[in-house]
Amino acid sequence: MVTTRETNPHETSNFIFDAFCTAGIAGSVTALFFLLVDVVRGIPFFTTTVVGTLVFEGSEAGTITTVNMGLVPALAMVHFLVFGLLGVAISITVHEVEMRASHPAVVLGAIFILAQLAFVAVAALYLQPVLSRIGLWPVIVGNLVTCAAVGAFLLAHHRPQRWARLISAMRLARG
Repeated sequence: MVTTRETNPHETSNFIFDAFCTAGIAGSVTALFFLLVDVVRGIPFFTTTVVGTLVFEGSEAGTITTVNMGLVPALAMVHFLVFGLLGVAISITVHEVEMRASHPAVVLGAIFILAQLAFVAVAALYLQPVLSRIGLWPVIVGNLVTCAAVGAFLLAHHRPQRWARLISAMRLARG
């Protein structure tokens, strides 16, 4: 059986598949990570309330003491939109780099590092009220966990032989 990945990895259907999967993975991992952080802290959906209050009400994060479940579905819609756009951007970037770069792994690695630095800088500058309540480290760790999940998907989908070698190496390391 011949798949579209084997015939032409840069067909529109593969681009759309990457965009949807990347958006779904990134959005889900991020949401679940912060839900886990909030549950461990004993206040489920607190991060959602802090971000939702800032986005929809413009209130100061320092004034929030309770969870507002009314903000959860509203912020979920914004979350879907943002991660949908992020998925498209990542898909475009990966497909363009694969077609044009002689060493796509190096180029994508450099883009990843620059994107992480830019994200932390923007978060520190513009999300200070949110960071004061939830902390910078959970945001950094959540971002890295999300990037690892998206990277694993892209590696498995774009370089299945390398993915298989990575899985084999992990099995050997476990013994």
